[in-house]
This record gives sequence, structure tokens and C-alpha cells, in this order.
Amino acid sequence: MARLRAGVIGRVRACEQNSAWCEVQAQDSRGFVMRSDIFGVMPTEKVE
Repeated sequence: MARLRAGVIGRVRACEQNSAWCEVQAQDSRGFVMRSDIFGVMPTEKVE
């Protein structure tokens, strides 16, 4: 488990269309973040 601070820059690795969760990577940590907490990812957007 990792706790990221506000303002941390990471990479969105994947978001399924209409899913509430996106897979992200920040430095050596990988995990899932709620889509609503990610700036710039639209609710119905698919990220591959």
C-alpha cells in the first residue's frame, strides 16, 4: 500500500471505459486510484 500526496506526478497506465478505478505508477509504486481523483481523465475515457 502506498499513500500519495496531493500534487504527486505519476503515469496513468490504464483506465477501462466507465470504470471507477485507473491503474497508475508513481516512481517505484504501482496501484489503483479512483478515476475521480485524477485530473484530466474523463469519466468515459479509455486509457491504454
